[in-house]
Amino acid sequence: MFHRTPFFYSIIGSLFLFSSSLLQGQETCQELFNGSYIQLTNIGRELCNLVLQDTPEEPAGHHHGLKSGRTDTHAPAGLMGDHAHGKGEMMVEYKYMNMYMGGSRAGHTAISTAAARMFDGNMFMVVPEAMTMEMHMTHFMWAPSDEVTLYVMPMWVINTMDHTLFAMGGGTSTFRKTNAGFSDLPFGGLWKMREDDSSEMIVNFGFSAPTGDIDNTTANAMGIQGEFPYPMRLGKGSWTARPGITWKSYSPTGVRGIQLQSDIVLGANDQGYSVSDEYRADAWISRLLDEEQNTAATLRVEASWKSNYRGVDADLNPAMVPTARPDYRGGEWINLGYGLIHSLKDGSRLNFEIVHPVYQHLEGVQLETDWSLSASWSKAF
Repeated sequence: MFHRTPFFYSIIGSLFLFSSSLLQGQETCQELFNGSYIQLTNIGRELCNLVLQDTPEEPAGHHHGLKSGRTDTHAPAGLMGDHAHGKGEMMVEYKYMNMYMGGSRAGHTAISTAAARMFDGNMFMVVPEAMTMEMHMTHFMWAPSDEVTLYVMPMWVINTMDHTLFAMGGGTSTFRKTNAGFSDLPFGGLWKMREDDSSEMIVNFGFSAPTGDIDNTTANAMGIQGEFPYPMRLGKGSWTARPGITWKSYSPTGVRGIQLQSDIVLGANDQGYSVSDEYRADAWISRLLDEEQNTAATLRVEASWKSNYRGVDADLNPAMVPTARPDYRGGEWINLGYGLIHSLKDGSRLNFEIVHPVYQHLEGVQLETDWSLSASWSKAF
């Protein structure tokens, strides 16, 4: 269950205030975040001031071609399922993503490794210290019609976690574990539900096939072969529905967009548990930086919710390490992302975004998220 604290509701209010400002395009960053709990970095504040500058009015009837030939028809690099293609068009994309988590957090409070070990009356033998989650993804898109675009996204993931081992005699030592391989396979279709010269709405009918291995084994802290704990596994083990919807509005100087996306697990896997359901709400804005419309800066705010796991894997020992606890998997996050999109002379596109949390509330004790980045190259044919 999620903790619906007044603090959390204030954060959600800030997100919707931000979304409203995207539609109006008039508020300054100081007004936008005044009285909220969101604190921007200096870089984020300057980018916010840039992309939320007042947009000049365009005469009525002059929107023809507003979306053609510009780099920001794609959303920031951390989002997917945001754009469709014309009939017969194909696109190939390579995307790299990296998320780093370091240090323990219980609720919204950072705690020490020793406190994480003893959290809620436990005495874990092993406590995670840091984790890196890397993903290499190849994204293929093809449009059989102007209204429908099909996609598939095979991906390779590398999960690396550093641990502290508490010995029976009172000493400690550290060790690292890595699990790598193909992850689950997202695929589906994008339906261009509505489109005019200056806006579009796209519905995502997505799914994910359980192709990632959840049974990989490694030697545990005692030297005994056992399965990787939950966050280090390569997949979910269950089919997942990934419905979403994206709305974008174009102006001569930028784009304003909102996306709602979810991952809903369709039943338990063969190990007897089902992973988190996830829900994400994103609002972003871009600002073109050159007259040729080849470069744009982006600013994004995201609210993310994740449930605890349901069921348990009997092969894991929840008394050994917090990452073996299915009730320590949920949380709530508010993230701020900023990046750049640039079109090359050959028509391909580079997209980069770095994201960091401005608020996170975690169920039980977990590694807190420090930052994530996404970078991609794509080309349509």
